[in-house]
Amino acid sequence: EVFNQIYQSPNSKNGIRSNMIKAKNLLEASGWIIKDNILVNEDSGKEFKFEILLNSPLQKKLVSSFQNNLKKLGIIANIRVVDSSQFSGRLDEFDYDMVLYKWTNSLSPGNEQMNYWSSGAADRNGSRNYTGLRNKAVDEIADSIARSITRQDLIDRTKALDRILMFGYYTIPLNYLGKDFVAYNSKLKRPKTTPIYGMVQEVWWVE
Repeated sequence: EVFNQIYQSPNSKNGIRSNMIKAKNLLEASGWIIKDNILVNEDSGKEFKFEILLNSPLQKKLVSSFQNNLKKLGIIANIRVVDSSQFSGRLDEFDYDMVLYKWTNSLSPGNEQMNYWSSGAADRNGSRNYTGLRNKAVDEIADSIARSITRQDLIDRTKALDRILMFGYYTIPLNYLGKDFVAYNSKLKRPKTTPIYGMVQEVWWVE
């Protein structure tokens, strides 16, 4: 929850400040205080620091504002960029503190949800449960998705999984555009109705 407050970047400065204050209060309630500009645990004296693993220098722009907000609270977040091979290997072995990644889903979620979120996947190297999530309620809901009988069952169970994942603060949502930006020749024509999952260039034609 703390990280979600820190990452959020409302348009107004007052909104950003409000989120930072909420994060600071949550940290203090958990026994973390700032000493010499570094956040430390009152009991152990341990500094609050971790590493963010990336596989491209281009991703640094996405996490730089997050890193700066962490610094204001005394949290040290080091960014490490590695090549694709090393990144893949460390993902497979869950060898990271925080990682930037995305889960791709279709309009009909199924068995892959168990690979993303189940307790069994958390103990299996090479799975995509990168959060290390172990939650019986999540296991039951994720398992039920692929066994949905009706479309409405699928929608209801998928929404239930989404709610419990968001409530648990297992990830920090980044952004979602919801649009495709495409530059194309004016000679190209396309259907008036675009599928909800985006454009399909294979059905375009030339006049």
